[in-house]
Amino acid sequence: RVLREYQLVYITKGRGLFSSETTPEKQVCKGRLMVLFPGQWHTYHPYRQTGWNEYYIGFEGPVIDNLVKGGFLSKDNQVLEVGLNEELVSLFSRALEIAEADKISSQQYLGGIVLHIVGMILSISKNKILRWAMLIRRLNRPRL
Repeated sequence: RVLREYQLVYITKGRGLFSSETTPEKQVCKGRLMVLFPGQWHTYHPYRQTGWNEYYIGFEGPVIDNLVKGGFLSKDNQVLEVGLNEELVSLFSRALEIAEADKISSQQYLGGIVLHIVGMILSISKNKILRWAMLIRRLNRPRL
């Protein structure tokens, strides 16, 4: 399918598959987050044997467009390893509550939550990559 908006899909239990125009089929499991882009074909689904629990939020606008243009989110890296994170679950849950209540200025509130989520996932996933790189460097050092 193809969306007209960005979406973040956070898997907190189970496993399945994801693929898109730029991402070959890839296994997705708990603690991973899929970044979906507008106008890009993609597909994902849980395995029948395990199913999965997912949180998702859709959004659009010039702020996120600029983050993508700046390379903070990329079609080349659509599945991010963020681990199980209670604060992320709380943010997705709060967004759902706000959307269901549909009060005045709820869109602005939701926009703030989306930016908080994006900031967290970028920080978490980049730090995980950095820790792995440092560990690999240590393991590859010559021993005296």
